[in-house]
Amino acid sequence: MEGLVRKLKLIVFSVLFILGFYILEIGLAVFGLVGFARNGYSLSVVYLMALVQIIKIFILYFFIKKKSKGYEKKYQMAYIKTKPTIRPKAFLIGLGAYGLANIIMSTILALFGNTPLIIENMEFLNEAFAASSLLENIVLYIDIIILAPIVEEFIFRGIYAGEVRKYLSINGTIFMTALAFGIFHMNILQGINAFFLGGLITYFYFRRGNIYEAIIIHATNNLLASLSEISDLVNNITIIGGLIGLFFTIKIIRDIERSYKSVS
Repeated sequence: MEGLVRKLKLIVFSVLFILGFYILEIGLAVFGLVGFARNGYSLSVVYLMALVQIIKIFILYFFIKKKSKGYEKKYQMAYIKTKPTIRPKAFLIGLGAYGLANIIMSTILALFGNTPLIIENMEFLNEAFAASSLLENIVLYIDIIILAPIVEEFIFRGIYAGEVRKYLSINGTIFMTALAFGIFHMNILQGINAFFLGGLITYFYFRRGNIYEAIIIHATNNLLASLSEISDLVNNITIIGGLIGLFFTIKIIRDIERSYKSVS
């Protein structure tokens, strides 16, 4: 009975967490649009996305700062796992994450690329990440490569994974965090990619205990995805780099698991 209650609490928390995040997202977007409209300005989607991310960073900063005090006293551990040193391997893992995404997306497109659902999702992504000027392109890349990884990692790896860990084992937490991360993207192509990316990052977050490395992995993946849009040549280079990175990422995971088994 106790196990069932814990599972129900986890489900309710997860649903409320994702809904609350969307309500915050929509609320901030509406607030920005109304605020600029009142002053006679129109705000493009690209600028609005970046503005919302910046506001969320400030909200996260004060929320985590306040939450950390009580959490550390109660559990004798940091609310968000951080370390002063950042391993260069984080960039290599980000490269591997992009390589894994390429394999997954290529498989999906090869099998289901002509179905209406996939076509609609592709059109949605093209429209969502379209910029009409050089400045909009710069802001879009800042959002995708810098702002989004910071916000999403502190929310999903920092806050959500930490709360879910109270209910589940590390492996269960990795799965639930990956699932929530995929659902959050509300797009089947992005969602599937985000599920595997989220699982990979959550694994390294718990094994390494460093939110900054999680951000680097996420940002590196997004950087390569953005660069791949430049030209076919650059896309081919990023694919090769991603596959090489995936090879080393698998090796890194094997080495980590060996070290944990030897300690236990």
